[in-house]
Amino acid sequence: MGDENINRYELMIAVRPDLSPTDYTQIEDSFREVVEKHRGKVSDWQIWAEKRSLAYPLHTRGAKKMRFNEATYILVNLSLSAQELSRLKYTLDLDERVLRFLIIRKKKRSNNGRFK
Repeated sequence: MGDENINRYELMIAVRPDLSPTDYTQIEDSFREVVEKHRGKVSDWQIWAEKRSLAYPLHTRGAKKMRFNEATYILVNLSLSAQELSRLKYTLDLDERVLRFLIIRKKKRSNNGRFK
């Protein structure tokens, strides 16, 4: 896989507000493992906002349904091929600690400094 197939993404993850610091570490470790397994790279991982109020309640997925009026947001910058992005989305969908996520592909700059 060459660098031309790699895209840069920004990912915002809303996770349950009742998680412990150990849970955040587990989420980060499992996320990095999935990305690196598929020849990607996580360049930045940070807790962006803790226990922020939501505009409307979010429900967890899975057998035990829970409702949350708050969420903690994690901001991630990563590089990954477009083909492997669907596997990452699938992993996030399966994690019951993740309430919602949004992935945005960052634009590439051409040699003259303008966006393509």
